[in-house]
Amino acid sequence: MTILGRSQLKGSKYRARDCTHSRYGKFECVECAVRDGWVRTLQQGFTLVEVMIVVAIIGILASLAIPIYSDYSVRTKMAEVILAASVCRTTVSEVYLGAVTAPGANNWGCEGTTSQYVTSLTTDDNGAVTLTVTNVAPSVNGRKIWMVPYVSGGPAIIPTNFGDGINEWRCGPTPAGGVDIRFLPASCRN
Repeated sequence: MTILGRSQLKGSKYRARDCTHSRYGKFECVECAVRDGWVRTLQQGFTLVEVMIVVAIIGILASLAIPIYSDYSVRTKMAEVILAASVCRTTVSEVYLGAVTAPGANNWGCEGTTSQYVTSLTTDDNGAVTLTVTNVAPSVNGRKIWMVPYVSGGPAIIPTNFGDGINEWRCGPTPAGGVDIRFLPASCRN
């Protein structure tokens, strides 16, 4: 709201002295300014077009953010799936260091471990661990992840590598029915 002063009143029929509440030649009381029509109102609020532009921008940002967040959520759960295999990694590594005979497929002592996101955990003759995923997302449920022990840059083989320490574990989707690589944590993409 703008109240007009003496210079804006020159030549009009109204004078500052017409306001009984005036000082210094200006309308200082809202009642007198409104009564005499000397109030200019400013636009308040937003127009419909401005509101629609803001809503469109928010919609575009949401359409980009939701899929990114969904993939992030799946990768977080997949990290927990990888963590479930840590029991087998320890067991297989110990067998390669100190055993004389191979335990055989699904006899490494860590099979059957399940969690909220793992339906089954199996091992093969050489100690490679296969995890079946569940309760994560429809795109990965029932899919599998492989964790393979490596010695000196190559897959560990029974009995050739007995007594050798496992240098690394490589993780990734199984060749058949594996999890899409974009859902795997960065440490499990090889």
